[in-house]
Amino acid sequence: MAKTYRPKRAPAAAAQALASTEQLKQDVAEVVNSPVILGLEEAEEAQVSGHDPKDHEEYMFTLRHKTKRGKVYEGTFTNRILTTGENQQAAALKARFAAGMAFDSMEPTIRALNEAIAHMSYSLWSKDGKTFRGPQWAQDLRDVLDQDAVFAVWQEVWAHESHFFRLDATEGNGAQESQE
Repeated sequence: MAKTYRPKRAPAAAAQALASTEQLKQDVAEVVNSPVILGLEEAEEAQVSGHDPKDHEEYMFTLRHKTKRGKVYEGTFTNRILTTGENQQAAALKARFAAGMAFDSMEPTIRALNEAIAHMSYSLWSKDGKTFRGPQWAQDLRDVLDQDAVFAVWQEVWAHESHFFRLDATEGNGAQESQE
């Protein structure tokens, strides 16, 4: 009779998938804040003048999203533009959410959720990472039952990002061309 192998504990990738978002963020911070990264100079803050609230590094918005089952997710959020280092941390967190799975093997909606949640795990928190700047229900977006509610928040966050960096600009409506 052949012996059946039974691991005494879950594989590391599975254990990482079950870790809290906060624990994953701490793990990512340890890696990204290694001496190599700390040696880089911090980028200067972008100075964009304008009257649109999305022109600023911080953008406050109110969301009200009603699910197909009738549950209402609402609240006021403050999003902030991430630094290059924070974008690195968000990318590393997104990779941790994948728990070792190949990117192409993941369902597209899950890839998009991972991208959104990883980014907002930094952009909706104060710069020091101690204060969440949104309603309680959204503090850990992986705990939200309705993924459409997560995507509704992400839509506002992405609108701020794309406006701030002029990703939504086309020729004739404010896009700047390089003078080479």
